Amino acid sequence: MQAVKLPCDYIGVDIVPEVIRANRRHERQGVSFAVADAITGPLPKADVGLCREVLFHLSLDDGLAALANMKNSVRWLVATTNPSLWFNSDIATGDFREINLQRPPYCLPPPRERIFDDGVQPGRILAVWAVEDIPGIRRKALAKSASGAC
Repeated sequence: MQAVKLPCDYIGVDIVPEVIRANRRHERQGVSFAVADAITGPLPKADVGLCREVLFHLSLDDGLAALANMKNSVRWLVATTNPSLWFNSDIATGDFREINLQRPPYCLPPPRERIFDDGVQPGRILAVWAVEDIPGIRRKALAKSASGAC
């Protein structure tokens, strides 16, 4: 963050207080950091929410809760997804797996923009959605099978 010149204010959030303490050394005018839980909120109000490689570490239920929470806080959502995946497996929060946000249980519509982010994993993108394009998000993933239709 110290070398990034942004044309807007930036608020970085993480659930881990130690991460926020470490990042605070980069705070300056327009750049701040705060402890927040994306699953339970509240999250800071913002024009854009960048959720890069976060949902990969959340169970399906927690990922849906985080998306619902972000939907209430931002106008635009930019999130990591891998559109080549056909199935979203469930994990315990804290583990890792790739996800496709257009597949169940997330069922997000096609993004308005795609930014290639495949340096770590082929096929991975940052997808850009206007929150107004995102339908209601079910908070309980298991109410709808992860392999079913959207």
